Amino acid sequence: MAKLQTVQEFVTAYLKHVKAGMSPSTLKTYTKNLKPFLERFHNRCFSDLEPFEIEEYFDQVKLKQDGSEKAPDTIRLLMTAFENLQKWGIENKQLQERVAPRMKKPKGRRRERLPNERERELLLRAASPAFRLVYKALRQSGCRPNEMARAMIADLVTFDDSRMVVLSDHKTAKKTGEARRIPVGEKLGALIDASIGDRTEGPLFLSPRGSPWTAATLSKTFYRLRKRLNLADDLVLYLTRHEHATQVYSKTKDIHATARALGHSSIQTTQRYVKDNVEELTTNQDCVE
Repeated sequence: MAKLQTVQEFVTAYLKHVKAGMSPSTLKTYTKNLKPFLERFHNRCFSDLEPFEIEEYFDQVKLKQDGSEKAPDTIRLLMTAFENLQKWGIENKQLQERVAPRMKKPKGRRRERLPNERERELLLRAASPAFRLVYKALRQSGCRPNEMARAMIADLVTFDDSRMVVLSDHKTAKKTGEARRIPVGEKLGALIDASIGDRTEGPLFLSPRGSPWTAATLSKTFYRLRKRLNLADDLVLYLTRHEHATQVYSKTKDIHATARALGHSSIQTTQRYVKDNVEELTTNQDCVE
């Protein structure tokens, strides 16, 4: 590899590395999170950047246009993208040493509660028919929003009279080496069939305009609904996975089955998704003689 000099050259080479060894969704994430760094320093020599410049950059990039601070998860992603770019440069002998010391990343948000019945009813009543279908499907399946957005009619297959959505490109594909298999039960199947209608190709779910959903457009649609209804800011679309996990575990009492339902490779991850059921805890307490 020729010696890299400018930030532009570093970012281009690093994204080429990401593209070769990681999923398209990972490439998209790194491209997005390195974009502001590239725009700020593109023609600068990477090795000449000073720690105070990197600190000033993150002080600026962590803020929204209105001056408020971005979500901790967003800031973590921006920092992680820079850290991994710098680490890659050192490992490939393009940098002799770090240009900035390790940064303390903000802790990610912990999702401690689930939507209540009133909140779900308000969201479903205010949603467009297209979003209502995909929102229900997310709760029913436990899928990640980007999995449901990418799922195509061609991914819907039948095994022994049972339908299943099979995704080869998914978040844990590299770790598990296996496709993500999402069972399609009666309720999820009805939602998928209502969405597909007489279509024979394309995404399982389409936006109100007939275009494919993305994880970003799904989240933005949920955000607009939440704001319009004046619901709490801690309600996010990703809680559909937490709802699914909590209900599956509540019925099965099997953390391994719950992990398989979510496509997790570790039950430690799954345990963070399962929320306590207060009524169940009370019943268990009353069992003590």
